[in-house]
Amino acid sequence: MDILVMQQLAAKIPWNHNILLMEKVKYPYIFDFMAIEEPFHEREEKNVKKIFKIQIHVRFRDIDGMGHVNNAVFFTYFEEGRKAFFQKNSTDSDISVFPFILAHTGCDFINPIRLNTQLALEMWVKKIGNKSFELGYSLVDFIDESITYAKGESVQVCFDYGENKSIAVPPELMQKLSEYMSCA
Repeated sequence: MDILVMQQLAAKIPWNHNILLMEKVKYPYIFDFMAIEEPFHEREEKNVKKIFKIQIHVRFRDIDGMGHVNNAVFFTYFEEGRKAFFQKNSTDSDISVFPFILAHTGCDFINPIRLNTQLALEMWVKKIGNKSFELGYSLVDFIDESITYAKGESVQVCFDYGENKSIAVPPELMQKLSEYMSCA
């Protein structure tokens, strides 16, 4: 591939990616089995302070008999986003320090996702309560963000696993969540 073609391709890719993206182009088969291994991305939005954004890789196993991603897999994509979000915003990557349980999740399916779809998951905080917080999700095309595949939400309740009861949102968590809070 000549340098002009590479520059034209690079101009179409939003954000400043690291060498991992170049390696993905050279060796795509290595990355097919990785749900999320690329760095997160954040961008400012009009109604949201900050959006957390990651690339989601559609795996062959995600596809159902109709040739598109099965509806249940969308929730796995949301789960992978939550994991990446809390690993990025926590000083400890041990999942036992994620002090919440999932109380509700929902998804509106807008467009089918195919195997070769390049996906991005955008996340933000919709609401912070005394003991819970709500996250918003948007699965969009990685290259053309105007294409939306699904929108979702989840409610997490802060929980003390030792005491087996709900707890107030810890101040450190509230501070991190407020950075991604929607302004509207």
